[in-house]
Amino acid sequence: MQFLSNEKAREVLSNVDDQTEEKIDQVVKRFLAFLEDAKEGLLENNGWPVNFSAYVVSKAALNAYTRILAKKIPKISINAVSPGFLLDSCLVQTLSDQRPFLFAVV
Repeated sequence: MQFLSNEKAREVLSNVDDQTEEKIDQVVKRFLAFLEDAKEGLLENNGWPVNFSAYVVSKAALNAYTRILAKKIPKISINAVSPGFLLDSCLVQTLSDQRPFLFAVV
């Protein structure tokens, strides 16, 4: 949640007591609409993360959906595994395209 600056999205995705699938769906749909404007630089203006936007929002939504499912079926242990970034060729290419200085330092 620390990388999600959109206050409404943060409120919905972090409010464990008042979460519903419909509220999470609305956040995800709003984010997908803003992705259309990413080329114009409107993500940051609307409070969405600029770097790894889809990753950040999808992980927050996945965690919220997991909490809802766990509440619905309390007799089953339901978890989400979010290992974080994996250093694979796709991530290396993305990072080198966006921040070449990272690889000079490492």
